[in-house]
Amino acid sequence: MYLFIPFKDRLRVPYLCEKYKECNENNFIQYPLQHRFDVDSLIAKGKSLSAEELDDLAEFLQAWLVFGLIRRILGPSGLSLQLDDAVGVPEVEDESLDAHEDGEDSEEQQLIVDTAYLSLYMLYWIAKESHINDPERSDRLWVHHAATFSQINTIVNKLIVWRRDFYPLEDESPVLDSVILSIVLLAEYLLDVCKRLFTINTWNVEWELDNALRARLLRAGWCPGEVGPSVNSRELLNQWLGRRLTEQDDPLNELIYRERI
Repeated sequence: MYLFIPFKDRLRVPYLCEKYKECNENNFIQYPLQHRFDVDSLIAKGKSLSAEELDDLAEFLQAWLVFGLIRRILGPSGLSLQLDDAVGVPEVEDESLDAHEDGEDSEEQQLIVDTAYLSLYMLYWIAKESHINDPERSDRLWVHHAATFSQINTIVNKLIVWRRDFYPLEDESPVLDSVILSIVLLAEYLLDVCKRLFTINTWNVEWELDNALRARLLRAGWCPGEVGPSVNSRELLNQWLGRRLTEQDDPLNELIYRERI
């Protein structure tokens, strides 16, 4: 079971967004408007958010920029994420699993986001797109996906800076930090597959990872030297992607090559 990193290092993220309606490729743009979310308005509130509002923010971000992002990317190819594939119950009790700060024990908090399914969905996506010989369609899809990644990058970077100002570095916001970091890692993973699928070599996004978010990676099993202050966010994420791509059980490169022969 891979808890929000699709290889052996794990970021443990609870499933939070049960109360939110599904976000998909059709309502992704309108979804924040439907829920009256605007990142600039949030930033303008400064430190006035309550603990309950911070929990709700984490829940909304997971619904929109985790599950919604996956459906937004896969949807144009005729694929859709099934929630049962992405949410499960931990096999063993894990004290390091991030939970709501109020400490309440509920069925919702016991569920986790499990990304073991992601590689299978990527295989379906690659196989489907690789059989379509339509360069213009591929160009349109890449423009669509790049715009989505750029939008998420802008929003998440604003949230990281706002969260940095909201919480002193010695304090923790475990749920919100973990959700933000899970969005970053998911976006990087999907972008990496997308670039290989559409043979894009030079396009990247940059993330404003700070000390608190680096601490989340340490808790997920990363070595201190990999996430130290001297390592910028692009180097850090390239290390993560490089380690994932060297895993023996990663079939994505082989499938892309085989489908293009």
